[in-house]
Amino acid sequence: MLTQSLALQREKIMEPSHRKKKQHVDLGKHGSFTINHPGVVRAAARRAGESTHEWAEAHKASPGKTGSRARSALGLMAMNHRKRK
Repeated sequence: MLTQSLALQREKIMEPSHRKKKQHVDLGKHGSFTINHPGVVRAAARRAGESTHEWAEAHKASPGKTGSRARSALGLMAMNHRKRK
């Protein structure tokens, strides 16, 4: 019984709906990368009561993951977006 329930839980976890969604960013001739946790910067900015740009400016000199996320967010915000027709 216990092994069956564990097997069912494992199957449920492995379903595509339970996997974390990654966001692919294509930078044209400069390459591409994948954002593993999209929305983390927005959530941190909301917790701080700031806009995403204000949060990123305030944390761009921070060490570690926070500073890295802030710097990449500023870089992505500065990119020219494709003009829609």
